[in-house]
Amino acid sequence: MRTVEIPGGTARFREGRSEMRGRDDLLISAASAAAASVIAKVPENTPIEGETPAQAEERALGMLQDMQLTWQEAQAMLEVRQAMVVATLESWTLEQPLPTMANIGDLPGDLYQALLAASEEVPVEAAATFEPDPDEASPTPPSSASDGGLRALTESKSIRTRPRAGASTATGNSIPA
Repeated sequence: MRTVEIPGGTARFREGRSEMRGRDDLLISAASAAAASVIAKVPENTPIEGETPAQAEERALGMLQDMQLTWQEAQAMLEVRQAMVVATLESWTLEQPLPTMANIGDLPGDLYQALLAASEEVPVEAAATFEPDPDEASPTPPSSASDGGLRALTESKSIRTRPRAGASTATGNSIPA
């Protein structure tokens, strides 16, 4: 565990996968999966010799701005950062309960920013990542294989759809009246 100063007290963060619970790992995996398309677009931020941390952060911000993310993509990336806080924050000395994904955005701004910064220092191996199965024989194709429509799914015999209001449907198991 790593202890860091936060506004109003201290916080302890889990470090490494061995300290994370299964649900922490799943939370980060789910958030990463939702942001997978954005994560794939992010260029590698290789440190430049002699660059200060502030300069590196400014350069990284510029790269993200150049990506021209949609609102949904930016929100997905923010949720990955918030999931890292919720998953790695083990305890704190504050009187209030630990934040959850539902209420982390309600924290005071200085506390919120301190938690985001502290969670970014968690070793990379602690963060779960979502990577699609590269196996072409996989029963679940990558998201890029979809044409964006649901017609194929709703026409599939293995997927049942709800009838529209007032409509009746017959199935192979229906008993004639």
